[in-house]
Formats: sequence, structure tokens, C-alpha cells
Amino acid sequence: MDSFGMGGETQVRSDAKEQFTFKPSTSNLIAGLIIALLMIGGSVGIGGLLFRGISDSGGKLPLWADKGWCWVAIAIFFMIAMVLLVGGFFVLYWMWSLVALRVVCNHGGFSVVTRAGTENFLWCHIVYVRETHLFQRPPVLTGPAILLLPKIQSKSYILRTDDNREFAFDGNTIRRHNDFAKLIKIELIDQNIPWEIVEVHA
Repeated sequence: MDSFGMGGETQVRSDAKEQFTFKPSTSNLIAGLIIALLMIGGSVGIGGLLFRGISDSGGKLPLWADKGWCWVAIAIFFMIAMVLLVGGFFVLYWMWSLVALRVVCNHGGFSVVTRAGTENFLWCHIVYVRETHLFQRPPVLTGPAILLLPKIQSKSYILRTDDNREFAFDGNTIRRHNDFAKLIKIELIDQNIPWEIVEVHA
């Protein structure tokens, strides 16, 4: 019976009728929520500054000025506020959708459970898997100083079925995503399907 490591424990192959459930990381959901709220809060803050600038001038602003408010500056900051607002709500919606995400593995395949419903993937219908190794430096420093940081590897995966359906996952969508990939590899070991590994250096 095949086995693989998962969270420090040994798990058996899923054809032993064991069931494993993978779900998003709580820390990632909280981080995404904080980012979304910061973006929305930043948009509201910029909007307040724009309103104050227009209000203080009584709406009589020059088209362009080297200092102080002008209509060009108002337009630029308004677009920044809109980008932050839309981006914040997009991240918020993404976090909301991830809360319900569950990947349930059992005998014969796995099911992807979302708010929209459940989609089933059978092991025997998977025809291709691509494993991407992304090497990039963490965005802690900027400019030339970032070169002082070593590149960190992260992995993401995408699989395709014989009816052209795809499922992609990485550490941002489900916790222990590499363990899930190990399970897939174990289940497909006898199918001799293409498992492509791609390296990307950012």
C-alpha cells in the first residue's frame, strides 16, 4: 500500500477508501482580508482628501498647478482611489469564495467543493499535469537592495482532464497543496501521463 507524508503524519493511498480534505489556510484568508480592508480604507481616505480639496476651493481649481490641488491631480488620485476600491473588493470577493473551498479526495478521484457547487475529477480522466516552480525574491526591499535577498521557491499545479476541464491550485488556494500534489502523483503512477515541470525565475 502506497503512503505519503502529510503534516508530519503518514497517510495511506486513497484507494484504501480513506478520505482526505484540503482547504485554504486560515492565515492566508486573514492576510487577504487585511489587504482587502487596507485597499478599501486607502480608497476611502483618498476620496476624503479629494472631497476636502474640492470643497475648500469651492470647486474653483486650476487645470494644472505645480503645488496644491488642481483638476489633473484630482483626476489622477481619483483613478488611484478607484483602482484601490475595485482591487479591494476583488480581493474581498476572492477571500469570500475561498472560505467555502474544499478539495475532498477519496476512492476514484477528488471533488472540488465551492459556493457554486461541486465538480468531480476522476483519476482515470486526468491526462496532463503541469508543476511550476517559481523562484522569486520576497517583496520586502525595493531597488537594488532586493538583490541581497535569496530567491524563494514556490510551487503551483494545474491538471487537465480528457474533457478539457482544468483545476489549478497553489499555496494561496489550499493548505498543504504539495501534499495534495503528492497524492495525485501516487494515484497517477500507473497511468503514465505527462507530468511537466516548469521553472520560472522572476
